[in-house]
Amino acid sequence: MTARNPAAYNSKNGILHRREYGEVQVSTSDTITLAGFVNNQDLLHATVIKKTDGSTLTNTKANNVITVTGSATNADCIYFAYGYKA
Repeated sequence: MTARNPAAYNSKNGILHRREYGEVQVSTSDTITLAGFVNNQDLLHATVIKKTDGSTLTNTKANNVITVTGSATNADCIYFAYGYKA
């Protein structure tokens, strides 16, 4: 379950932004690597949402990696990340 949908797009002032979303199955301490982001300045926000009840899993981000810190075991989730294009 790794459907990823990366996209780059322009916004105001010609700044190139990037978004990525998809479906993943995660447990606590699992990581999601986002190829389109390089560092913390590029990745502005990331959210991981459980498909079963719509609750969000807490997570941390470092460079282009999201680490799930919320309690989960093989949870089917949707993730969404956005920031600047590397």
